[in-house]
Amino acid sequence: MRKINRYLAAFLGLGFYIMSSGCALLATTSELRADRDQLKSIRNVGVLQFTGEVYSYQASVQFLDGLERLGLFDNIANLESVERALQKYGLNASQYSNPETRQMLRDMLDLDALFVGSLAAYNNLAAGNAHLIVELIDLKSGETLWACHAQDDRWVSWSADISSTSSRAVRNALLKVKMDMKL
Repeated sequence: MRKINRYLAAFLGLGFYIMSSGCALLATTSELRADRDQLKSIRNVGVLQFTGEVYSYQASVQFLDGLERLGLFDNIANLESVERALQKYGLNASQYSNPETRQMLRDMLDLDALFVGSLAAYNNLAAGNAHLIVELIDLKSGETLWACHAQDDRWVSWSADISSTSSRAVRNALLKVKMDMKL
């Protein structure tokens, strides 16, 4: 009996260690904040470089490539086009919510909406994981049409490589784009 209790205590202790170290069953969630008719009017989108961690540029490029493969939009402005348009007027990425900046992006790049995002990563001795938050912003109204919080979906991510967990978070966000925006 004592032997079983020791094994049970060791098993529960290991489970507690895994859960406290950041390894848990992680879900990717999304929220569609616009009706289908409003989404149908969004044909031209851009992707603004994600903010946050070192791998945010890599995540932005992967997200853009995935959007192009999905084929849900008529035109997708790449990261460089959006950056050049902002720099031309002396603006930075954080000013996308300004009504004048939104109007400028609509006029210069013929965009209806803009994907913006933030990548946060954590890494400790036991595990690493990435959290990606992506929103689709209507450039006319400034409203958030769609939002997603994506993570690496592996139950236990022992990877110390944040690059791989951020790639899986991007993949999960793209799956939500495909499911939520397929018209």
